[in-house]
Amino acid sequence: MGSWDRGLDYEQTRLMLVREIARARHRAKHDKRARRRLAGLCVLLTQLDNAARISEAHEAVSVFARTGQREVEVRVRKQKKDPDVRLVIIPPEVKREDVRELPSVDACRMYAFRLGINTHSLRYARITDLALKKVQPQIIARITHHRKLDMLIKYTQEVVARELLRREILGTR
Repeated sequence: MGSWDRGLDYEQTRLMLVREIARARHRAKHDKRARRRLAGLCVLLTQLDNAARISEAHEAVSVFARTGQREVEVRVRKQKKDPDVRLVIIPPEVKREDVRELPSVDACRMYAFRLGINTHSLRYARITDLALKKVQPQIIARITHHRKLDMLIKYTQEVVARELLRREILGTR
């Protein structure tokens, strides 16, 4: 597993982000910086739920802010030849008024960093969650638009193997 993988639990991370959004929503009524932070947190939640790259989630939230459309097709990053598009769905917790003042992608990364999260770990928290739910790697690759299935299979096998070892030895989770 890569050095970027902080082993985030999808459910716990999602709950934490939803709580942070609720707190930020309260503060955003009076403070411009808080409104930007709120929008950044909404981008992070979108990234987590969709196992998207941060720039893909940012683009989807930007389209949502302009159009109100919750299902957005965005260009897949990291594809130089034949750029593909993928579906990103805006979570129901994100409101259009929350994302009117959208910060930059780098600012969203900073919000994640302040929460002790690496944005790439958000992507893989969801991938791990799907792998532990026994979703086939081919389906996960379709959702996330991984070009190299063997890399995704290697990662998901590692996650499942570690979880199995923990369960067998510690009898937990």
